[in-house]
Amino acid sequence: MGYLLDPNSADSILTLSLILVPVACGSIPLLRPQIVQDLIAFSPFYHYRQLVLSAVNLNYDNQLFLHLLWLLWACAAFGLFAAWSYQRDRTV
Repeated sequence: MGYLLDPNSADSILTLSLILVPVACGSIPLLRPQIVQDLIAFSPFYHYRQLVLSAVNLNYDNQLFLHLLWLLWACAAFGLFAAWSYQRDRTV
């Protein structure tokens, strides 16, 4: 994110991420309408949380292969985004 935004905005980005990550993984119980539950299911943090819960044999949804594939896809997408950001930085 630092390559795309002003370096002085790092504090606000970190603060925002500290709020959004627990909400995105579903750890903080909210009044969740169906649209919020659907958006949380698209978050890679949710799938990581489910993998951690399955590793410690707690309450999880038994979709191990789905969570692994989702995290692999998210890793590739974020990797391509980072490569694009670095490429953009080199040309400027």
